Amino acid sequence: MAVEFKVDHERSSEYRFLPQDITVHPELNGRHEKPDVEWLIADILRTGQHTCVQVRNDGGEAVLVAGFSRWRAVSEINRRKLTPKPLKLRATYVRVNEVTAFLMNISENRFRNETTPIDDAYNIQRLLNVYQMSEKQIAEVYFPTAATGEETKRAIKFVKDRVALITLTPEAEEAVKTGRVKESAAAAIAKLSASQQREVLLKDGKITAKDAKAAKPAKTKKAPKPDVEFMRRVTAVIGSVDWSKLKEDQDSICVDAVTLIALRDYIADLQG
Repeated sequence: MAVEFKVDHERSSEYRFLPQDITVHPELNGRHEKPDVEWLIADILRTGQHTCVQVRNDGGEAVLVAGFSRWRAVSEINRRKLTPKPLKLRATYVRVNEVTAFLMNISENRFRNETTPIDDAYNIQRLLNVYQMSEKQIAEVYFPTAATGEETKRAIKFVKDRVALITLTPEAEEAVKTGRVKESAAAAIAKLSASQQREVLLKDGKITAKDAKAAKPAKTKKAPKPDVEFMRRVTAVIGSVDWSKLKEDQDSICVDAVTLIALRDYIADLQG
């Protein structure tokens, strides 16, 4: 029997699914690294599932939108057979498409269960490359209260700094995850080459942006200086051609013999 309240209210349908009956797209999780769910398993076993997961309808399939950790926890409970019979997930239906669902998941993670800088990097890369959003649009997702031009500028810088972390080596990613690389230093380290990143990580203790700036610059070969005289002679040869009379089906062209011989002799001298 439904509970009635004295104030105006609305009721929504709640569904219950076995975890394996919900379609899950891991790339839409909003997390590059899966958080530990042992505490959530213990909490669900003790007091039940407090918050419903959210699902959307895709051709009759229930597709998970939000609540990936809850889905993992209940799946693990059933796999380990920790309850007398398999648990079903409490779920509510939301009418959204894939991109809106992904944005919802980002918001839930960011404002309820904080994501890591690496999570943010991969999420932003997906928004840029897959959903073709601009940096400004993504900044509005991450900082919905940014109102002034300065606040928007800082929000866009956050987006740029975060997505730059994609270039971190696996070792550097792990260092960010464990907190050994400070968040403020991650973007600076991401700008380094793979060998430079490895060099910075050799340092003991915490790594700062100052350590990244002190990394030895990669050795680059200097471009050879152009041979001005050679270029002058080549230009002279090209300039001696009457291009207006040249036809596409011609097998040969007329070049001033004196300038061509001069170029030939100069090349011979260069070759010794």
